Amino acid sequence: MSSGEGKVLKIPPDNTRTIMKTLKLTIKGKVQGVFFRANVQGKALELGVHGYARNLPTGEVEIVVQGIEEQIAKLYRFIRANPGDSTVESIETEKLKDYPEKFSSFEIR
Repeated sequence: MSSGEGKVLKIPPDNTRTIMKTLKLTIKGKVQGVFFRANVQGKALELGVHGYARNLPTGEVEIVVQGIEEQIAKLYRFIRANPGDSTVESIETEKLKDYPEKFSSFEIR
């Protein structure tokens, strides 16, 4: 009998990885006119998170993102790293509980 045969490995569930979250991010900095939303959309689709990114009249970008917390955290780190020619100065984060809209993709609005 080789080592490992007959043994059952029990891994406790990690609920933080499977709980769906909805967050609103408000991005300040040089984030309009530099393909920021397109870069975020590409990464969001790669990570399998859904939602939208839209320009605000204040020069900021609003992102609403739904997905597994771990994937949202990866998107947040991507944004923080100044994708493309953007310069992210700050990110305001707001948890949205019971958000009425359920997204099936990530779009630019």
